[in-house]
Amino acid sequence: MVKRLDDWPSRLADIQLTETEVPFQWGVSDCALFAADVVEAMTGVDPAARWRGKYKTPRGSMRFGKGDPANVVEKIASENHWTEIVPAFAQRGDLVSFDAPTGPALGIIASDPRYIMSKIQSDAPPHIVLIPRRGAVAIFRAWRI
Repeated sequence: MVKRLDDWPSRLADIQLTETEVPFQWGVSDCALFAADVVEAMTGVDPAARWRGKYKTPRGSMRFGKGDPANVVEKIASENHWTEIVPAFAQRGDLVSFDAPTGPALGIIASDPRYIMSKIQSDAPPHIVLIPRRGAVAIFRAWRI
């Protein structure tokens, strides 16, 4: 059973700063693997170790979740006894599946819980964005780690 470390709030804030310069790359540093990096920072356990480097395209990433990254999270959540919660009750550090302009995506509720923190594909930093939760995005599912 994976649980958050005692100092997880500072780890959550730190990863936002350290990851902002890391460019988006499918299978290395995309929205799903960024979310996994945050979970690893908060827990010490990498929930996506078995998928890292196994795909290089958006299409390749979809084969793990059958078109929806939430399907992968559901499997990982079950294995690690994470609790699925009502999306409206998601708090900082919670993992969410949401509707991004490019399609289904994964993110983490940021240190400032008014925002979802996620990795985006862009040519220049910052490669992490803070997406307002209210009115700007639909959160489909959420998990408490």
